[in-house]
Amino acid sequence: MLDRKPRVGVFGLNRGSTLAKNGRPAGLEFVAACDKNPGTFKYMKGIAEPDAVYYTDFDDFIRHDMDAVILANYFNQHTEFAIKAMKAGKAVISECTPAASLAECVALVEAAEQTGMKYMLAENYPFMRGCAEMARVYQSGILGKVVFAEGEYVHPMSSGEFLGISPGKNHWRRHNTKIHYITHSLGPLLYMTGAKPVRVNAETVFLKDHALELYDTCEQRAAVEEAGIMLIQMDNGAVFRISGSNNLAPHDNWYRLACTNGSIETVRGNNGRVILDYGAWELPVGVTESHRIYDAQWDELTDLAINADHGGGDFWEMYKFMRYLRYDEKPYFDVYNSVIMSATAVMAYKSALCEGAPFDIPDFRDRDIRKLYAEDRFTPFPDYDTGEGKTLPSNAHQDLFDAALAAREAAKA
Repeated sequence: MLDRKPRVGVFGLNRGSTLAKNGRPAGLEFVAACDKNPGTFKYMKGIAEPDAVYYTDFDDFIRHDMDAVILANYFNQHTEFAIKAMKAGKAVISECTPAASLAECVALVEAAEQTGMKYMLAENYPFMRGCAEMARVYQSGILGKVVFAEGEYVHPMSSGEFLGISPGKNHWRRHNTKIHYITHSLGPLLYMTGAKPVRVNAETVFLKDHALELYDTCEQRAAVEEAGIMLIQMDNGAVFRISGSNNLAPHDNWYRLACTNGSIETVRGNNGRVILDYGAWELPVGVTESHRIYDAQWDELTDLAINADHGGGDFWEMYKFMRYLRYDEKPYFDVYNSVIMSATAVMAYKSALCEGAPFDIPDFRDRDIRKLYAEDRFTPFPDYDTGEGKTLPSNAHQDLFDAALAAREAAKA
């Protein structure tokens, strides 16, 4: 526990500066920043303390006098830097799922256990007003037990937009399958229900002509599928259906909990509204209508959250991190509930590569299970600087895509 504002550093300033902006009203003090591109230092102006120190080398940065680090670097490179930070005595909040392979899941959990340092995932979508209301209603018990749940995160973008945020052929977005980025679809459902994934099967959508178009317009982009759909068996018997970061239209996210006594879901196109339904024959005591649509509200701190990024979620994740650091209030997305999302994505992609075969999801709380996966480094992501480390194709229909490319070249000959 701390008797003052936590002193925090930020690594990766394109996204990290936004988290820092939302962290100031949440009660964090920003004393250092690091990015290999000094041109991004300007993003911290008016956010960091006047005497904040700026670094281009992470190893120098991590020696700074601070309590914690926000990791907002590339999606597939969080484990290495999280471990370095924890070994240096810093708490960590990671902007996205922390591990790109099962071996990284093992390494991160063991580093957290060995160092005793706090680790948290900065998953923001559970704290948007609609999702927060779904969690409140479900956790009240009025809906009974979850039977089926759905989570969708849909984020299409133009080729120009994609290239603008994906510099270089080894950038993680060029290799990001339609399965691996599952935090915004699965994370809210886990937070609402407390259920844990135990088995998954998945399929991906491949459209040959559009795949060739994406490959051409996005400078030989490796990940060229449209969507990834996963069915997850949960530890409480429920089944969840989720998407990855799908190339559908329009840009939106949507959630539904179907339970034994009723259901609740967000309104498509307006995540601040929810639909609450009961069977007319089983209205709870005090409830007079079986169907209700209403605007959701947070229980507190609305004035601070209402203008924050990602529908208020960026404020709430920083606020919960502050409470974790200062008052030892354990967040839902601790290291174990963070790596279970990484592991679900890894196993779902293995399923897609095996035509939808089901795969069990490891529980990394179990030391014996960790031993089985400590060397499992299968991943579709290359190292940005060297191009090494990629052990899987970046789409589950690579054979069909290669055949389409070959046929096109043969037609030109």
